[in-house]
Amino acid sequence: MKYELDLENSRFNYITPTQKKYFDLALAYALNNDINSVKVNRIYYSFDFNNREVLIAKGKKDFNNNGVIYKLKEAK
Repeated sequence: MKYELDLENSRFNYITPTQKKYFDLALAYALNNDINSVKVNRIYYSFDFNNREVLIAKGKKDFNNNGVIYKLKEAK
């Protein structure tokens, strides 16, 4: 199953270009390896596929403080 960010229904409707750039890589890696947390270029992505959410954090400190949670939707 493919997912994409659902910025319209998320708490924040903005994601930085760098976070967006690496989101697709992190998502593909997580799905291919059946894992939930991926770190790409100091950006942490923690996927919750059951609730269709992803936590994105800029660094370890932000990750420990729960970062920002975005909604996921099925890709068309």
